[in-house]
Amino acid sequence: LMIRVPELLMFSEDFPNSPGTLGELLQSATLRDLALEALRTHPKTTNSSIPLTKDRNPLPVEIHVTGSTNSKVFLVRAISAEPVFTQNFLDALIGVFVDYKRTTHRSISGGTLTSLVEQFQRCERDLKTEQEVLNSFQAINNPAVLQAQGAVAVECLKQLNLQLSDLRQEEVLLHRPTLTEVETAHNQTLQLKMEFIRNSIKEWEGRIVEASRLDVEADGLRQNVQRIQRVYDRLSTLVQNVA
Repeated sequence: LMIRVPELLMFSEDFPNSPGTLGELLQSATLRDLALEALRTHPKTTNSSIPLTKDRNPLPVEIHVTGSTNSKVFLVRAISAEPVFTQNFLDALIGVFVDYKRTTHRSISGGTLTSLVEQFQRCERDLKTEQEVLNSFQAINNPAVLQAQGAVAVECLKQLNLQLSDLRQEEVLLHRPTLTEVETAHNQTLQLKMEFIRNSIKEWEGRIVEASRLDVEADGLRQNVQRIQRVYDRLSTLVQNVA
């Protein structure tokens, strides 16, 4: 049975400016353990006040954070099977979170913060550069056009191979000890057609290889931008939390 605790805690503080970021931090094992330890050492609570699961572990509490991005006010809600414990845990969690954040602020020196800002700025420049590289590449090699060209090349290869197969069958019929003058001329024409088709097949195969190479290159550029974007987002969050 899950019981929603009616008492919701609203607070305004210098907390992370994203409900997702704040939610991840409040649900972390570090803060959970600190909150449980605070409950154990609190004069009004004891170990017996902390309900346990069948596995003898503290009862899990779901933490939900709502609020708009960049807001300074968030709504934190806790849910578990024990309303009283849930409220006590939520109070303890917010308390240890405030202490944890203040301790983190004090532990980070000005030099470290400066280094983080420099990393963030460097990453921002790298992200902009890689995005420009990707945009320039896609301006010349439009993904939709590459895909269409690849499809055309595959279909052309299919048709050319069918034509070559038909011509080879004709060639087999002309494999006789003696040929008439007309058959000899036809065979010569046949050979010229087959040579032309073989060359065309090589050309279209080359186009397919080139299209595949460009597709791989584009995918690599996109992944590089995504990788730098993830680093940029992490550094941005970290700088905002410790600044």
